[in-house]
Amino acid sequence: MIVTVEDDGNGMSEEVIEKIMKGEKLEAKSGFGLKAIIARLCLNYDIKDTKEVIEIESKCKEYTMIKLYIPV
Repeated sequence: MIVTVEDDGNGMSEEVIEKIMKGEKLEAKSGFGLKAIIARLCLNYDIKDTKEVIEIESKCKEYTMIKLYIPV
């Protein structure tokens, strides 16, 4: 199953996307919910590589689109 969430907000920089994908701490307080979702999906489905669970596409000042891949 693929869940896609998209908005037309501020977007994310490549640096922030890389940090999310690597599970690194973000400097801003935002992103906690997304990191928690990724962690739970990886834990529940015994997934080691974050790229198997999530794809992030974003352009600063334009949009962010996140796809979550949930095994069924």
